[in-house]
Amino acid sequence: MRKTFIWLLLTALGFAHSVDYQVDSSPAIVVTARFADEDVASYSPFEVFRPQEKIAFQTGRTDQLGRVVFAPDKPGTWLVKVQAESTHGLHGISVPVEVGQNAVIVNYKRPLVATHTKLLVGVSLLFGFFGLLSLFRKNQAVKP
Repeated sequence: MRKTFIWLLLTALGFAHSVDYQVDSSPAIVVTARFADEDVASYSPFEVFRPQEKIAFQTGRTDQLGRVVFAPDKPGTWLVKVQAESTHGLHGISVPVEVGQNAVIVNYKRPLVATHTKLLVGVSLLFGFFGLLSLFRKNQAVKP
């Protein structure tokens, strides 16, 4: 009887130190950080801020695919900051994500460069080409 009591006591103490878990399929927001050449910002440090708060709601590193995944607990504009390091140095992005009821994304803003990169590169190439052409013509006109 005494051995049974000791065994039950030790078993109960063992359960007191167990770790429980839960797996949910609740709505989550995914922000993927990329560089201009479509390389993902793998394992980059990030912070997620709740609407109008200065202390981070969540911190960590992006996964191998450059993703930040978070489950907002209230509507409003959430801010995701990622510090991505490339061969050119440290680059930071700040992504405001407007979240509605039930953690649904209402809106998010992309920077002008991200939405019009091809246009800006094309215009820059045209200016460069015509600049070199006018420089070449000027040098030809100066020679006797």
